[in-house]
Amino acid sequence: MNTPLNLHKDFLDEALKNDAALYRDAYIDDAGFTWRVMDALPLQTQNVLSSKKRFAIIFGMATFAALIATTLLSGGNLLIDASMDVATDTITPSVVGLLTLSLAATVAAVSAVMSKR
Repeated sequence: MNTPLNLHKDFLDEALKNDAALYRDAYIDDAGFTWRVMDALPLQTQNVLSSKKRFAIIFGMATFAALIATTLLSGGNLLIDASMDVATDTITPSVVGLLTLSLAATVAAVSAVMSKR
C-alpha cells in the first residue's frame, strides 16, 4: 500500500537498522563495568506517590478540567440547564452530564481520602 506516509524512507533509520542487523550478535565485554556503575548508584529513597494517590490526582484534575471546559465552552448553559431540569424533575443530557461530573468528583475525593490511610 503506497501512502504518503510510507513512501518517504528515512536514511538515518535505514542506516541504524542495517547497522543493528550487522552487529546483532557481537558482544562487547566491559569487564563488569556496568555492574559496578549500577552498584555505585544510590538507592531510591524519595517519597514516591502510591498508585492510589496518583490515580486520585489525575482523576481529580481531569474531572476539574472537564467541569471547567463544560462550563466555559457552553457559556455556563450546562450547569444552568441541568439545575433547571433537576428542579423540574426532567432527565436530559445536561442532567446526565452534571450527575456524571458530580459522581466523578465524589469518586476522586473518596479515593484521595482513602489513599491517606
